[in-house]
Amino acid sequence: MGSIFKALVSVPEPNQARSREALDRFLSAGEALLADNRYEEAGIADLAREAQSSVGTFYRLLTDKETLSLLLLQRFFTEIEFIVEDTFAPQHWQGKDITDIAETFSTVFVDTYHGRAGALRATILRASKDANFREQVHALNNLISNRLGKLLKQRRDEINHPKPEQAIKSVAHMVLGILNQHTITGTLGGLSQKALAEELKRVFLTYLGVSR
Repeated sequence: MGSIFKALVSVPEPNQARSREALDRFLSAGEALLADNRYEEAGIADLAREAQSSVGTFYRLLTDKETLSLLLLQRFFTEIEFIVEDTFAPQHWQGKDITDIAETFSTVFVDTYHGRAGALRATILRASKDANFREQVHALNNLISNRLGKLLKQRRDEINHPKPEQAIKSVAHMVLGILNQHTITGTLGGLSQKALAEELKRVFLTYLGVSR
């Protein structure tokens, strides 16, 4: 199955194994710097040092820092797309109720976002300035909402929200909005990952009006 996303940038696949390994190290270095909130101020020499490579190799493989930035965001999107498609495939949910769905949704996204504050911050910043990139963000949000919505519609009788169709379309955006805020600022009372997932599950179920 192909990705729903258009490629943000295209980089030729290196022919030599050493070059492919160097490219992977640059991507890993970029992700590490994003996670530590050091990516913005890092120069090419910093990236090369983090990747245990050279400045010359960086320019040969990636041309500039903007290319690396787009590759990192592209990887971030496709990783989440794969997780969503795998986790919320209908065949996994036979005999499960909305409480099970809420628990998995919350836990999966808390785990997925953990350590990715830098990538999320970079996504939000670029989306605020780039209309084409913003369309990619909307596509990802819609994918999540649609896959979750299909499961919830099959369990419509468990939902007591006064406007159930509206609630089904909105619940993923609301829960992820809270998680986005927490991931970027870490201001939800110092909750552990487990506690955060439990509170997001509570928000999910309360909003839909599901009896626990």
